[in-house]
This record gives sequence, structure tokens and C-alpha cells, in this order.
Amino acid sequence: GEAVGDLVLLQEVAVAPADKGMAETSLGRLGWKAKVSPSVSTGGGLSSGIVVGVKPHIGLAEAPIPKRPWPSERVSLTWVNGLVSGGFLVGSVYLVTGGDLDDVSFGILRQLGEALLALGQPFILGGDWNVEPHILLESGWAASVGATI
Repeated sequence: GEAVGDLVLLQEVAVAPADKGMAETSLGRLGWKAKVSPSVSTGGGLSSGIVVGVKPHIGLAEAPIPKRPWPSERVSLTWVNGLVSGGFLVGSVYLVTGGDLDDVSFGILRQLGEALLALGQPFILGGDWNVEPHILLESGWAASVGATI
């Protein structure tokens, strides 16, 4: 079916770096203005890769973050200028597979949280968190950035 929303957040998209432009063009033909963060090669294939997409009438720009400490195939933080007055941050997150918040995943969350707090703007995050919601909630991360699950 056809997507009817104005915003889409995708994870594990398996787009090679060389195919980033083609993927964004293809999403454009489907009615989405998108920022694709390509996957990485694991030797056995592609892993990770994320997308933030909006309908063409909505503004989409890089979030004003001078340094992005997280792996680009795991977090994409973008500014959406529309849907609400003044705009907001939108992030697509793909944490490490394993069913628990290991040091790598929690490190990514810590870095993302620091950026969100520094920017001080409203945000929406969607993701493949690779943990049960209660684990993410009990970690205290959501509360530390003023988010709800």
C-alpha cells in the first residue's frame, strides 16, 4: 500500500555507499524527500543504514551539529522545517543487535543524548532499538533527555 504519513524513519536499509544517490532518487520518485545514511560492509554483506524521509512539501535539512560522534550508519539526526511551528529534530536510530544495551549501543545513545540536550529543540526518534522497550526505559536514557517511550 501507499504510505499516507508525512514522515518516515527506516532502519537496516542495506544501501551501499555507492548507491546512496540512487536510493534518494528512487525515494523521490515514490514521493519522499529523503536523507539516506548508507550501510556498512561486514564482509558477508551490508549492515545498518538508515533513512529519514518527509513528503516533498516539508523542509528537510542537516541538524545543526558541528561534530557527529556516532556512526552515521547507526544514527541520522535531521531538522524538519514543517509539521509544527518552528520545526523539530527527527532521528532514525539503529542500535547494535543483541537484545541488551551493550557498551556500544549505550555509547551511541549517550552521544545522541548529549547532542539533543545541547540543541534544546523538540525531537522525535524512531528506531530499531534492538532491545525490549522496558530495557530502554529502565536504562534511564529516555528520562535523561526528556523523552517518553
